[in-house]
Order: sequence, then structure tokens, then C-alpha cells
Amino acid sequence: LIVIAGGIYVMQKGKMSSGDVAMEGSDMTQEQTSDGVTATRTNMKDLMTREGSWKCEFTHSTDAGASTGVVYISNGMMRGNFVSQVPQMGEVKSYMVTRDGFVHTWSDMMPQGFKIPVAAEAQSSASGSAQSQADLYQQELDYNCMSWNADASLFELPSSVTFMQVGAAQ
Repeated sequence: LIVIAGGIYVMQKGKMSSGDVAMEGSDMTQEQTSDGVTATRTNMKDLMTREGSWKCEFTHSTDAGASTGVVYISNGMMRGNFVSQVPQMGEVKSYMVTRDGFVHTWSDMMPQGFKIPVAAEAQSSASGSAQSQADLYQQELDYNCMSWNADASLFELPSSVTFMQVGAAQ
């Protein structure tokens, strides 16, 4: 859990870039480019509220390491594929699927993942791992988003991973 949370934390750190424009009635900011890509300053929680199907990419570096990721959004579901360069560990691949009221996370480092109720993600008064996951889910980052023809298979959970529930389902 620490490795997954650490990898996601590294990916989520960011600063507002110049040229961002706030979207009316939203915490998201965006800037349209000539090739149909929308540069968006937002968080994963707000990405989930987007209408339609989207593929959003990011690259980010901090003193703690570098991360890249692709987030797919469609019909209230989200899939994230992340690669982090972690000092003393090298490359760590981690994944996330949000569907059916739960956020599922796992990595290539072990055959077990975590299943966290979305309600725990949204609660600011949560404790322990649910609190750190909630903070990460709400951390803003710069994404480059484009429309995408949804592939339902991306939102399926891997049969090779056993998910342990963290937090109480509501």
C-alpha cells in the first residue's frame, strides 16, 4: 500500500502552469490546443465528472522521482496506468480502476491490490490509508486530454490480482 500510495503521490505533485483558463462552474482549468488536445489543470475526482469518453496523459517530475500516466474516463468509470521512477527501487508500474463505487489499486510488485470505497476517497475526515488515498485522489495535476473511443475491457479488473478492502463500504 505504501508503494502504491507513494507512487501515486509522486505522480500527483504539481504546480499551476501559466496560460490556464478556469472553466465556468468548475474547479477545472483548461486550454485548447490546435491538435484537439485540451490541457487541463484538475484532479482525478473532477476528471470522473467529465461527460463523454476521455484519455488524459501526464508527465511529472519532483525531487522524489518522475512519473507518467494515462487516465481513461468513460460512463462514470476511470482507469489509470502509471509508471514511476522511484529512487532505490527503479521503475514501478501501478494501476487504478474506479467503478461500481470502489477505487481498485494494484502494482506490478505484488499479486494483491486494494479496494477502497469511493465514499472513503471523498471524506476529508477519513483516517489512515483512506485519508492519504483521499488526498491523492483530490491532488491537482496538469493533464493533456483528448476524446477517446471507449474500450470497456480497460475497466475490467485483472483476475490475477486479489483485492483486499480498505475502509468501510457505505
